[in-house]
Amino acid sequence: MMSFYGLPIGVNKHMDFFRARLLWQENDQKKKYHLVKWSEVCRPKDMGGLGIQNLTHMNKALLCKWWWKLYTTEGLWQDIILKKYIRNKNLGSVSVKQGDSQFWREILKHRDHFTSLCKFTVGKGDKTRFWEDWWIGSAPLSKNLPRLYDICFDKKKTVKEILDNGIDNMHFRRTLTRDSRVLWEHIKEACSSVTLNEDNDEVKWTLTKKGVYTVKSFYRHLIENGIRYPHLYTWKIKMPPRVKVFMWLALKNSILPKDNLLRRGWKGDDKCPFCGHKENINHLFLSCSVTRLLWNILKCAFN
Repeated sequence: MMSFYGLPIGVNKHMDFFRARLLWQENDQKKKYHLVKWSEVCRPKDMGGLGIQNLTHMNKALLCKWWWKLYTTEGLWQDIILKKYIRNKNLGSVSVKQGDSQFWREILKHRDHFTSLCKFTVGKGDKTRFWEDWWIGSAPLSKNLPRLYDICFDKKKTVKEILDNGIDNMHFRRTLTRDSRVLWEHIKEACSSVTLNEDNDEVKWTLTKKGVYTVKSFYRHLIENGIRYPHLYTWKIKMPPRVKVFMWLALKNSILPKDNLLRRGWKGDDKCPFCGHKENINHLFLSCSVTRLLWNILKCAFN
C-alpha cells in the first residue's frame, strides 16, 4: 500500500512506536530505555544505523517510481493517467485540482523532487520544462539563472513550446537590464544548438550509473547525512547478531554504565563495584582492574 498512498504522519508515528518497542523489547508490563534515537536506528549500517527502514522515506521513494514509469514507459495505465489528469498539458505543469484521486494527489507532491534528480535529453521537447528541468548546462536554468527565472512569465512551459513560439518571444515582468540581458543572450546561444526531432524526450536518473531509477538509490539520497560509519567492519565479523548490536551500542556510547544511568535520572552510586572508581564505558571495558585482568587472561589463552 505504501506504493499507492502517502503514509499519514499519525500512522507513521504509531507504527514507529510499536517498531521501537519491539526493538528494545518493551511491553506494557516492562519499560525499557530506548538507547538510541529512532532516526539514527533507521539509518543504513554504513551511515551508523541498524539498517531498519525509515517508513517516510521509503514511502516517498516508492511513490516516485510512478513518475519514472510515466516519463519512460508506455502502457494502458499511463494512457488512463494522461487522459484523466494530464489531457493537453505536460507532466511538469499539471497541478492538483478538485476531484483528483488520493493516489494522484500523493504522487504530485513529489514530482518536483523527482525531476530535480533527472537529466533530460530533448527529442520532441514536449515532456521537458524549459526552466525547471535539467536539459542544458550543469543544472536546471531556474537554479543556474534564478534572477531571470523569477521575472519570467512562462515558468512552466516546455522546451517545445518555447522553441516553436520563438525564444525571442519569451515574456518577462520587466525589461532586462545589462547583466540580465547578457545572461539571456547566453541562454539563446546555448539553445541555438538544440534541434527538436520526432524522438521522445529521454530521461536519465542521475543517482545510478545506468541512469535507471531505483527505489534504493532515491531512499539513500533521502536519508543521506554525509557521514560514514568508521566501524562498518563490526557487521562483517562472524558472531551472533545480538553481539554485533551490543558492539554497535558500545561504540556509540549508548549502553548503560552508571554515568549514563545518572544522566537518565537514575538515583544511585556512580562508583564501580570492583575498584571504586567512577564507572563509564571506557572504565567498564578498558581501565577497570578486573577488566584488565580478564583481557590479560584472554590474551594468554589465545596467544
